[in-house]
Amino acid sequence: IENKLSRKYDFSKISVNTLKKILSSELGLSFNRTKKKYYYHPKRYKIIEPGHVQLDLKILGKSENGINKTIPIFNMIDTHSRFTFSLVLENASTSNVMYAIKSGFRYFKWNNIQIKSVQTDNAMMFKGSNFVHANEFVQFLRDNGVIKRLIPLGQPECNGCVERFHRTIDKRCLSSLKQAKSIDEIKRILFCFWHQYNFKRYHYYSKLEH
Repeated sequence: IENKLSRKYDFSKISVNTLKKILSSELGLSFNRTKKKYYYHPKRYKIIEPGHVQLDLKILGKSENGINKTIPIFNMIDTHSRFTFSLVLENASTSNVMYAIKSGFRYFKWNNIQIKSVQTDNAMMFKGSNFVHANEFVQFLRDNGVIKRLIPLGQPECNGCVERFHRTIDKRCLSSLKQAKSIDEIKRILFCFWHQYNFKRYHYYSKLEH
């Protein structure tokens, strides 16, 4: 059989897959196919109560504002009610981010939303092992009895609420922000948008029956 096949085929010039096909057709051999792996994001359950928030930093680039400076904007959003908290920061230092987080917690509490869990992406500042000053972020959540979650790497859609909020900021405010001449004016523009988003805008998703 070996001589017969070698006369019929030139095995020095064929690939492994072609060889498998030849052996399968000529000798009736079968080969187990390796199943292709598909990676899915975790199942997203409907959130039926407030208190589960996503948070992230949106970086407003130099070309996106009138003062030619990179500006970080801290955002928190409740995945059920779409209630938000935003704060324009001077820079993304540990102390500024922690101040924004604590301010957001207080603001949610004033509006009768008790935060039960916090979900973030895998940015270095949100990972316990990399957050400077003795894991202040992780310790703060632990002290307040809040569950901390990280989304899978390369799957920003798992943080879809806050990512969609970033896109809404771009859509509604970008033209005004490009004309802003000071950081105070940027803060005023975003505060007006944020207040309207929380208290005047109709959020269809939060009205759905679960």
